[in-house]
Amino acid sequence: MFVVRPLAERQELEQLIAAQPLHPFLQSWAWGDFQASVGRKIWRLGGYEEKQLGGAALVIEHQILLGKTYLYCPRGPLASNRAVFDKLLAAIQRLAAEQGAMYAKADPGRYSFALSAESLPAGYELGTPLQPRQTLLIDLRPSTAELLAAMHRKTRYNIRLAERKGVTIRWSKSAEDISLFLSLLHQTAARQGIRLHGDDYYRQLITILGAAGMAELVIGEYHGQALAAHLMIWHGQTATYLHGASSGEQQELMAPHLVQWRSIERAKQRGCTTYDFWGVAPADQPGHKWAGITRFKKGFGGHVEVFPPAVNAIIQPQWYWAYRMAKRLRGGVDE
Repeated sequence: MFVVRPLAERQELEQLIAAQPLHPFLQSWAWGDFQASVGRKIWRLGGYEEKQLGGAALVIEHQILLGKTYLYCPRGPLASNRAVFDKLLAAIQRLAAEQGAMYAKADPGRYSFALSAESLPAGYELGTPLQPRQTLLIDLRPSTAELLAAMHRKTRYNIRLAERKGVTIRWSKSAEDISLFLSLLHQTAARQGIRLHGDDYYRQLITILGAAGMAELVIGEYHGQALAAHLMIWHGQTATYLHGASSGEQQELMAPHLVQWRSIERAKQRGCTTYDFWGVAPADQPGHKWAGITRFKKGFGGHVEVFPPAVNAIIQPQWYWAYRMAKRLRGGVDE
């Protein structure tokens, strides 16, 4: 008999994640702890066949307009087969109704079974993804020489140029370097018109995931001046380049290229088999806001992975459609 109940064992969850493609960190125990630390209510659900865990879902409550909420499952639910996936989504829908949420949303991950827009789970419809729908993945199993050979020649040239010019790389989780990273992040956001979370969000993310051995900053410097920094996430055998930032100064030194290459090398040293660039623009949208960073990422090689579509279960239809209309009028994300 299949039952869904609260998941209490961290090790049980991590074993399940280790069996999933890409080992999604957004479903990890530490990510749940981080979300709780920034004031969000969370639920960890386990799907059991007798005593065997066959699926799980980290569900996060998000506050929206007029005191309303929605429940969100990022890169999940985790599931060993389609039947378990559907049953966990049904449980999330029930939970949303019990909690008085406006709707429930899931951004599915990568699975050993097929998911498509033509076979949506019962009670769900297509929604707008909150996580990148497409990403770029590098298979890290080839040698470093082979990885370099697979890159665009201009990317290889820029890596070597940064090395020749004396750009240095270091790794850190210190509070001082979190502040340095945030400074670079704000400079990048100002140049590119990006909206950021508050600083405490990123501090908590790096601190909590760092304590779990999952987060690390990589900083590229020239004569002691920080020119670029990345936030890397390590989970299972997948390394994720989650956030990147740069000062915009001395761009001719190509510091971001060397920071990225050193991150790839470190991922191999840690035994990772996949490097996830965390989001690229669709190939048929040359004017996409990520077009520039996508060209940078694709210079390192790899292949594009397209995730299944996001889905929503509407609990309060009148509020839901009014909310979506308000978001559209304000130019926000149509969730």
